[in-house]
Amino acid sequence: MCITAHWIALIKRSQSLELQAALITFHCVSGSHDGVNLSATTLKLLDRAEVTDKTGHFTLDGASNNGTSMHEFALLVMAHDIEFDEFDNRVMYVSALQHLLHVLIFTYRCFPHVVNVCCDHIITKITNPQLIDAAMTFVDTISHSDLELQSFEDACK
Repeated sequence: MCITAHWIALIKRSQSLELQAALITFHCVSGSHDGVNLSATTLKLLDRAEVTDKTGHFTLDGASNNGTSMHEFALLVMAHDIEFDEFDNRVMYVSALQHLLHVLIFTYRCFPHVVNVCCDHIITKITNPQLIDAAMTFVDTISHSDLELQSFEDACK
């Protein structure tokens, strides 16, 4: 389990605000990776770093144990009079269909995780050696044809 913190700090010498980040912990979770154990481990690690009462939002993937973990974590911290909402404090993705149909939200997806997966797919496609070779052949063809080069240059104007 990795926990990072992100916050905005006032830089005194310049009186400006600056985004800060720090690694709180990189921890091997012992036992089951169910939501109950993950929430207890999360609380223990945040308590050790003395930042539990400053907890804001969690970014998680769409695994079902993360939903359970947020529910359990909310119960644990609320028992210590710390306000935390398992839904509002979780970065999530809701499908348009669920929203339009006003259906109860059964599945959460981490939007940053979805963006990362999409970027990985795009990078994989654009770094495909066969596509690079085809693009190089295309560029080479254009550069050796006066008529096509002229058309290309005109299109760029």
